[in-house]
Amino acid sequence: MGGGNGGKNVSPEDIAAELGIGYTRFRRAFKEQTGISPAQYQLEIRFIRAKQLLQDKEKSIGDIAFELGFANQHQFSTFFRLHEGTTPSEWRKTI
Repeated sequence: MGGGNGGKNVSPEDIAAELGIGYTRFRRAFKEQTGISPAQYQLEIRFIRAKQLLQDKEKSIGDIAFELGFANQHQFSTFFRLHEGTTPSEWRKTI
């Protein structure tokens, strides 16, 4: 993951390439060690980060969506609702 990605999302395929192994081998080894696929792991990390960022009520949801790499606020809200069952703004009111 090094390579100075500047905090940008790195695909599991890119990670495998950086390690010098094929993606299928990387995915299999990752799943054996963690119980989930690399892509699922990345989604979980992104969701945890979303919750952390939403705690800062000074940040707009649009800014958080951008920081997390979503194309727009609607895409972020859909992602969040699928994981939490509520929108980011509704969740933020409960904290």
